[in-house]
Amino acid sequence: MKKKWILCAVISVLLTGSALLPFGRKNEVWQETLEVSRTEQDRERLTLGEPQKLHRGIYRVTVEYDADSTLHFLSAESGQYPERVGCDGILLERGDREESFQVWVSGKVEDLQVYADYEGSGSLSLSGVEIRELTVGKVHDLVLALFGSSLLFLAVWLRGRMGKLWREDREGFFVIAGLGAVWLLSCIPLLRRDLILGHDSGFHFLRIEGLWRALLGGQFPVRIQPFWLHDYGYPVSIFYGDILLYLPSLLRPLGFSVQAVYKLFTAAVGGLTLLVAYGCLKGMLKDRRIAAAGSALYTLSLYRFANVYVRNAVGEYCAMIFLPLVVYGFWCILSGEKEGKKPWLPLLAGFTGLIETHVISCEFAGLFSVLVCVIFIRRIFQKERFLALCKAAVGTVLINLWFLVPFGDYMLREHVAANTVLQEDSLLNCTIPLGQLFTPFVRWDAAPNSLPARIGLGLILGLVLMAVVLVMGKWKKEERSLRCLAGSCLILAMAALLMTTDLIPWVKLKETALSVLTTIQFPWRLTGFATVLLVFGSCAAVLFVKRQWGRKAALLSMTLLVAGTLAGTGYTAATFLQEREIESCYEERDAVYYVSGGEYLPSDVEFAENAFHPQEPLGEGIQIGSWEKGCLDITVTCENTLDKESMLEVPLLLYRGYEARDTATGEQFPMMRTETGMTAIVLPAGYVGTVEMRFREPWYWRASELVSLLSLSGVVVLRRRNRLPKKRC
Repeated sequence: MKKKWILCAVISVLLTGSALLPFGRKNEVWQETLEVSRTEQDRERLTLGEPQKLHRGIYRVTVEYDADSTLHFLSAESGQYPERVGCDGILLERGDREESFQVWVSGKVEDLQVYADYEGSGSLSLSGVEIRELTVGKVHDLVLALFGSSLLFLAVWLRGRMGKLWREDREGFFVIAGLGAVWLLSCIPLLRRDLILGHDSGFHFLRIEGLWRALLGGQFPVRIQPFWLHDYGYPVSIFYGDILLYLPSLLRPLGFSVQAVYKLFTAAVGGLTLLVAYGCLKGMLKDRRIAAAGSALYTLSLYRFANVYVRNAVGEYCAMIFLPLVVYGFWCILSGEKEGKKPWLPLLAGFTGLIETHVISCEFAGLFSVLVCVIFIRRIFQKERFLALCKAAVGTVLINLWFLVPFGDYMLREHVAANTVLQEDSLLNCTIPLGQLFTPFVRWDAAPNSLPARIGLGLILGLVLMAVVLVMGKWKKEERSLRCLAGSCLILAMAALLMTTDLIPWVKLKETALSVLTTIQFPWRLTGFATVLLVFGSCAAVLFVKRQWGRKAALLSMTLLVAGTLAGTGYTAATFLQEREIESCYEERDAVYYVSGGEYLPSDVEFAENAFHPQEPLGEGIQIGSWEKGCLDITVTCENTLDKESMLEVPLLLYRGYEARDTATGEQFPMMRTETGMTAIVLPAGYVGTVEMRFREPWYWRASELVSLLSLSGVVVLRRRNRLPKKRC
């Protein structure tokens, strides 16, 4: 065994050493002056400079230009080795004079060529091009070498561990091997060189880009992300929990492309989903095989596949990590079988995860929690159970206060589009016809409103199994809690499925006391809740089969359920992967339409041709001396030459929390939004000085962060005390 560890150490040293070698040479730079211009001519691909020989690494291409329209693109390619060069097509913004983008070169190329695509309208002049090697490319290779070395050591450790399991615990060996196989199956679409871009990929890629830029800009926790809307800023982190994206986003400044970061993140979320589902089912049913089969049903479910690969719905598929914890949490409290001495902890963890990943999922988890409390109202009002629910609720609020306070502040006091616009088209067109609710095999369709949002063949079989054992099974007294679990899961799952259909008048609900339900946007989202409930109910039914008819009958049931899931999801996946185009995304660049429906834009700002374009500070009668823009701040030295108040317009989008002050006297100036998205700062007559506009969190936001930190620390201490062995007197 020692020889294997020594061999691993030698390989790791060689890998790390080879990654360190490039640091010994200087970064290369190529520059060339251009005289290229086009005006109102046919579309044309323009060659910028001579082809260049490049080593493996990451390069920044900078082009000096002048354009009177935002139509033309930059790119870089290698004719001889196209697979070794990766970059995005970069849009040239009017009003700018320089544009740069990164190029990933995975191996030596002899003919890297920079191109400009003239789109046949307006004028375009190009005056210079520069290709500069970046140190971050060498850092990227070093990180890869260290990561590969870690995987090598992990593989050797796992081999020894699995060998021991094979000898001592054969069932445990097969459970772990099975979970690993399920995780690999769930990651198959990620193994391509490029990426299958889904419905919301641009939005979530921009979240990754905005997060790391905000973190490196000194903002923590991140509230308003820079980079969005041509660096005007967007409060996506106030409305959309980013906690799981913090660490992966920091891979971007280490040289990883946004698609590489997204792939790693998606694979990690898949593994976490699998482990959480397994842990919850094992805790409830005390059967490792059934728990492993159930976690496979959940992780490979058709609706989760649709969320991950068809929609790229990061928030929703992250929320699916925590839905099993909510089910498990209620079971711990209502069944009387405690998680240690803290039965409320799983419920607290589940709702905390939902709040921090997808608020809409949390809203509907709250709705189903109310239904559970109504169904089990007699149990709920028993002292210990009621106190446990109260602890879970209060703990959830306190731990997430740092997110809930800013969220509530903006929802109640900031007039954003999400508060004023009802998306009736989504509510009407995104339901499931009743006749298609239980379609076993769903073919992927590229139509705009088409989504394979069904439960799939495996869970249809699970639903049938639950109904059969509940009606025909001979339940014993000691199996009351198991029957209760299967029955309640079946009832709630059917309620969720009914709500996804066109039988529910979703638009009319807006005018009733149930208007909060219309925030779901897409009724088929409730398929996710039906999925987790059917998985838990199916596993309870399989456990009953095992007790009534033996292990072989249970094994047959599990095999049918898992095979049905593989067949149903596999059919949809096959049609999707065959028909969906493969694209690449190395740098996610700013574009107005990436804010999706603009839910978090102020309601008085509209998308217009001249909105959110890069602009310098300006104003009537305002003379600009100098200015500098940072991360959510701008400093302008200026003079108001008029004998009356004048507006200094700066390229930042105004939200609650921004302040504009004189840097010398501290005098605060009033601000307002313009129709184009800029912020107008009202300067008094004859003003001379330096104005700074900056985002500062209100004091009560900071106080909520402190409360959350203390509350989380308290829960961790309680958990650790619960796990420590008691000392005997």
